[in-house]
Amino acid sequence: MKKRFITVTEKKSTVGRELGRHLATGEGAAILKAGGVWLNRQRLLDPGHPLHRGETLTLFSSRDQGRIYRLEDSQVLYHQDDLLAVVKPAGINVQADHACLACNLTAAVHHYLGGGFAPTAVTRLDLPVQGIVLFACSSQAEQELFRLMREGRVRKKYIALLEPGPGPTRLRVRDRLAFTDRARQAPQGKPAHTLFCLHSRAESFHRYHVALFTGRRHQIRAHAAGYLRPILGDRRYGARSRLAAQSIGLLASGYNLAWRGRKVRLRLADVEKRVNGLLG
Repeated sequence: MKKRFITVTEKKSTVGRELGRHLATGEGAAILKAGGVWLNRQRLLDPGHPLHRGETLTLFSSRDQGRIYRLEDSQVLYHQDDLLAVVKPAGINVQADHACLACNLTAAVHHYLGGGFAPTAVTRLDLPVQGIVLFACSSQAEQELFRLMREGRVRKKYIALLEPGPGPTRLRVRDRLAFTDRARQAPQGKPAHTLFCLHSRAESFHRYHVALFTGRRHQIRAHAAGYLRPILGDRRYGARSRLAAQSIGLLASGYNLAWRGRKVRLRLADVEKRVNGLLG
């Protein structure tokens, strides 16, 4: 993602005027329309928004800017009783980033639901992680689903491909994690609880099934690197290996929950194909 700044020098101006003065013809309008113009940590979309001398616009641009992401039918895993489970590929954000409003899973779900209710992802995956993401299809259902999450009544299952090396067949990690540019152990951090169970060993990776009992940012990635070994391709947490662009060896493979009087068990149907795809 590219980041640029424009500082207003005139006493009074507008967003559109500043973009037109400093950027090539049409470029500023495209960045604004995509949602890549910010002022004081607020996204701006109106070219007529007033500006004053000394204010600084921050412009974000990316390769996906202006792209609209849409769900394919094969990505919809479950849609019943206001509960929606969709499969996110690696390389797609769950929610809008600083550069683009439309190229993300949440925008695609909003379109899939008909453009009325604006959903929020109840479970979120990092950009390089693929797997199941949960959404609700109404405001009331969203409140219920978030409550279940807070109460720990949504069981989350992952598959992690770790770099090979020595380690236990079963490891339960309980610590506290804080997040700045990455997750790290910190006494003042939030409680984090992960269970790793070895599934199989291969020459180039060890496959673990992972149960996540809390949902801290980068929790599995940090716990794997800190207590076992880094996840394949996860260079941010010390992996030496590389996978396909914007992928790491981590899949959100399943959820168990009680929803509207029934037990719902969600699982990726093509796990082996996805694992093999990660390995090239």
